[in-house]
Amino acid sequence: MFDENVTVESYWRFDTAIDRQNYVADVYDAFSDAVATSVDTVPDDRRLGVYLSGGLDSRLLAALATESRSDIVSLTYDANPGFGANPDLARELAEALRIDNVWLPYTLEETARHIREGAKRADGMQSWTALHALPGQLEELGDHADVMFWAGGQGELF
Repeated sequence: MFDENVTVESYWRFDTAIDRQNYVADVYDAFSDAVATSVDTVPDDRRLGVYLSGGLDSRLLAALATESRSDIVSLTYDANPGFGANPDLARELAEALRIDNVWLPYTLEETARHIREGAKRADGMQSWTALHALPGQLEELGDHADVMFWAGGQGELF
């Protein structure tokens, strides 16, 4: 049964007309503003962490976050690609940004041991691929940060 007094309104309309000439600059500006605004919401007495895989998105997030706050800790795990160059890039960037870098454990055995708890805590709201650093997330994360920033994963931004 249809109620003629009910209206449906969209709070946002996606504009498919993209200014391709300024697209990267526009995305960068929007992301930069979002990071600064988000970092500013974290109280000074809360420890702020950034997942730093070494990939482009997390490197950009870490660099922008340190423009607003200097006491950030970066957390890294070797998963993208496993045994690859990204963790080395993460450590180098953390050093250049003058922030701490903490290595989180990541093994198949440890992940298998924690997968049920991770799924329970995410309550179905995260894909299993976001749970790949579970041992570090469940056992060590709270030792280093109260609030975590994550750029997504697998290059969704750029």
